[in-house]
Amino acid sequence: MTASSSPASSSGASFTQASFTEGSFAPVRPYPPPVRVRTNGLAIAALVSGLLFITMIGAVLAVIFGHISLSQIKRSRGWQRGNGMAVAGLILGYAGLVVFAVAFISAGTGAFE
Repeated sequence: MTASSSPASSSGASFTQASFTEGSFAPVRPYPPPVRVRTNGLAIAALVSGLLFITMIGAVLAVIFGHISLSQIKRSRGWQRGNGMAVAGLILGYAGLVVFAVAFISAGTGAFE
């Protein structure tokens, strides 16, 4: 194909090959890097402490860790998971506190004599 028979020459515009130097533009990345969602450590601690609700300290720690981890998970906007473990730790912790409260009240009234 000659220059006179090309469509560019008939319209009066001359097309030349762009002179890009290698490395003059950034490479295109088609996808963002994969995001790794992590489990909240305090949610795990709440569940483990909740399973140890037989001891009074385990129940108290389960409630504390559960509330803190739920707050952190909510603030992470999807970057952390473990909501179910935190809730399970809270339930077990509060159940342990209720058991200790009933046992304390019962012992004070002489129900175990």
